[in-house]
Amino acid sequence: MTVALIHDVSMLVNIRHLSEPKMVMGLTGPQAIKFTGDLCLEILNTTGKSSKIVVKDVFYDPSLQHNLVSVTDISRAGHVTTLSTYSN
Repeated sequence: MTVALIHDVSMLVNIRHLSEPKMVMGLTGPQAIKFTGDLCLEILNTTGKSSKIVVKDVFYDPSLQHNLVSVTDISRAGHVTTLSTYSN
């Protein structure tokens, strides 16, 4: 099950209407999610090369104010997340 919540439709492909809404708890209270889609993220890998990550079956709701993607969702999609400081 996903925990990713996306409001930016430009980040999604294969958007589908759920057969019945899924209830999730957000910062402003319960939210009925009516759509799902596949999230496409363009990222830089550890060598600085551009790479694409696809996280399938994320929740989509255009009324949300922010996107929320968990490290767990990225891991389930077969990728490793590395956090580091950025310096110029």
